Amino acid sequence: MKKMKLSQSLALFTLLANAPLVYSQDSLSYVDGLFVTRSDVSSHSKIGLDLKDMREALANGDFGSARAIYENGSNSQKYDTEGNPTVMRTLQKFSTPASAGENKFAAEPAFWFHVWGLGGGDAVDAESFLTYADKYVLDALGDSSSGGVAAEAALVLNTWMYIAHEIYDALADCKHGESSPDSAGLDNNGLGVKAIDEAVAFWVGAEQQLALGSGYSMFELTQQVESDFGTLSGTAGANLKFKEIYEEMHEVIESGGCRPGTSVKASDVLYHLSNRMISAMMIPLMKKLIHSIMVGDQAMIKLYALAVVPQIFACRTSEARMLMSKLYETEYNVADKDEIIRMLQNSYSCLGFTCEDIGTYDTMAQCDDSQDIVALAGYTPVSDVRSHSMIDLDILQMKILTYNGAFDTAADLYRLGKNSVIDYSKADYNSLHALAINPFRLAVQPIFGNFEVFNNNDQNYADTSVTSALGGSDSTMSILQRAETAVKASSYQVMYMAALTEIQQSKDKCDDSSSLHYDKGVAYLIGSLEGTEVGGSPTSDGTLMFNLANKRCPQFGTCNENGYSHVNEELMVLLQAGKDAVLAKDCNNIPLDRIDEVLQIPLMQAILRYAIKCESLEAGDQSKDLAEGDVFAMSVLPAIAADDAVSAAIIAENMLVEPGKKPVAGGAQVVADAVGNYLVLVGGDCVDVGSDPEYGIDTCGKLTPKDPSSSHRENVISLASLISAAVLLFV
Repeated sequence: MKKMKLSQSLALFTLLANAPLVYSQDSLSYVDGLFVTRSDVSSHSKIGLDLKDMREALANGDFGSARAIYENGSNSQKYDTEGNPTVMRTLQKFSTPASAGENKFAAEPAFWFHVWGLGGGDAVDAESFLTYADKYVLDALGDSSSGGVAAEAALVLNTWMYIAHEIYDALADCKHGESSPDSAGLDNNGLGVKAIDEAVAFWVGAEQQLALGSGYSMFELTQQVESDFGTLSGTAGANLKFKEIYEEMHEVIESGGCRPGTSVKASDVLYHLSNRMISAMMIPLMKKLIHSIMVGDQAMIKLYALAVVPQIFACRTSEARMLMSKLYETEYNVADKDEIIRMLQNSYSCLGFTCEDIGTYDTMAQCDDSQDIVALAGYTPVSDVRSHSMIDLDILQMKILTYNGAFDTAADLYRLGKNSVIDYSKADYNSLHALAINPFRLAVQPIFGNFEVFNNNDQNYADTSVTSALGGSDSTMSILQRAETAVKASSYQVMYMAALTEIQQSKDKCDDSSSLHYDKGVAYLIGSLEGTEVGGSPTSDGTLMFNLANKRCPQFGTCNENGYSHVNEELMVLLQAGKDAVLAKDCNNIPLDRIDEVLQIPLMQAILRYAIKCESLEAGDQSKDLAEGDVFAMSVLPAIAADDAVSAAIIAENMLVEPGKKPVAGGAQVVADAVGNYLVLVGGDCVDVGSDPEYGIDTCGKLTPKDPSSSHRENVISLASLISAAVLLFV
């Protein structure tokens, strides 16, 4: 069945409504009628008064009162289900429920992106950063020289993330409704309306009007920073976006969505709307950071760097690390201004907004995101494939989520997509899942056929691998093993075949659409994270085949004089030759087979890397290295087995994980010998894969490097010796 697009889903939900929307008696109006909530969230909105009172106390130097307001609450009363008052809602409790024992944010992308960023792009010390917002506020309250920073932090760290929590909570409520046995007893509030209304209450706050200075929460901050930029006319753009998405989310629920048995999953629609809402919420934070930089306010630079930059770790690790260093870990140096602004602007599209959404302040350089053609690591496409190349961000963000155990959330990202927007006006998103089951893969013969046969005739072998890992079907796997299986299979099985599929289509069609297909194939090999320059970005950034080649070349001595992989150097020549053939309608000369052969080299290097890392491990070890070695082996073994069953058997026996079996029992050099034999057997050269002198592993260990003047079969290891080795391994 063809997937229904978001715009079509919204239209269907509108048709499902039987009558004009009638607000309940509990509905409330905010900001001169700009927002009308469907439920009574007046007590929630009064948390803004706590922010007001904190600011006033701090302005008077009364840090003790400010702390009491922060920790104990002052204005926002909570009630039980019978309407009886219980405890006060507090700003502190907007952060502390993230603690390890009760983490309310455990399934929420924005939270984990932040924690990942605070860890420098890793989850090793994640528990140290779970309540980062509370720690920052308390530190500021303990420093009498900090002025009003604590109140501002309670807004842009604590309150902002809790508003995001309410948006995600609405999505969770909707999913719960869809999985209920029947619709009896389900009402709009329980299906997400209440959560969305609470998000509005926290965003707007009590007493807010359109006039500047009338409010105390995120709506007011958004108005003020737009005024600072000199572009405020009525309601700020980000506030209008917030309202628009809020109404769309309500429409989905109130028109019959989020209930069992509907023809369209409303939760899929809300998933994309929630991502759009988080992007809209990021706009005022980015503008405040830029404004603080431009006016040189060191305290606000640090605060807003903490609010913004950790999210950029889910966009581009290398630049996020530089920004964290220049804006948060050390004092801002005005000499770095232009470079910092440029790096911030580079993150806009990933964060979900545009240059126009942010605008310019004073003398800062304007950014331009209107270009149709953007180079990919030096390759200049004919077609606009920027959105297709951004599928690599889905993989990066899947990694962040899975490393932190948010597998269900990662499964949504895998299935529905997020960063590769094909048609924003129609809400048409590309997804890894769609690429993994694309029926056009079957035309890539014999390459796809080899993978199908090797995987027991499972045409959706890559999808099976990813979804099994995300779903936890193998209870013996650790969290990191599941994470690496899902992520690496997406990078090197899903995207590898997706790229070859597009190149094959360009060859088969050989018409005006071929350039788009071909350039999509290139985008799926390189990705957006590699940037525009020849050789690509630092290896901390990419997630696709191009990145893998650059990661492995230092270990195996296969980098060129410019520091990037010889594989990528040859790959770019081949990709350019293919583009020329497409443009000349000489499609038979698109070098698809040679591209495939070159791409196998970094996969083989990866096999050897993990053979080295895993040969000292025992059966049942929980190391993620075992899962990585397994996935890399499965990413190239089908090709090897098609030409050299003996070498494939040796690699499989050593690298594929099985219960009770010691990994790499034959040793890493045996794996290297098998790889080398396969290469020479098919006319390749063991030197292309190289050697690791530190560990004494050499792909040419028992071979003579290929002499172009001789038959490659003279270099093959004795077939008898290989068979003997295989027999010993299987005994």
